Amino acid sequence: MTSSQKDRIVQMRKKGRSYAAIAETLGVSENTVKSFCRRNNLGGSNTDGDRCAQCGKNMGLSDRKNRRFCNDSCRSKWWAAHPEKRGGLATVEIICAVCGKSFFALTGTNRKFCSRKCYGKSKAVAK
Repeated sequence: MTSSQKDRIVQMRKKGRSYAAIAETLGVSENTVKSFCRRNNLGGSNTDGDRCAQCGKNMGLSDRKNRRFCNDSCRSKWWAAHPEKRGGLATVEIICAVCGKSFFALTGTNRKFCSRKCYGKSKAVAK
């Protein structure tokens, strides 16, 4: 692929053109266009890459499809803030047996503590 073709791919992707349309215009394979776009962060419909649902940080492209969060911390915070979006999984509000803090848990899990820290405190008191 020539450097002028590469420049045209970048321009067309920024305008929202599909891989197939670019390949047809330039007379190259669609897979060649896809590979170039993936290597140069031009994949998907969002040319800036995906953004984390919690913090909004640009995650770029990754090998994992449909990535929603940049890390486990953001994932935990988002789900804690949006328990209603669990997609039909029933949750119940529970009061922690150690600190008295209210938290949500899935039904049928028999949780008594809001965190591992409170669980550890309950074991220390029992000794």
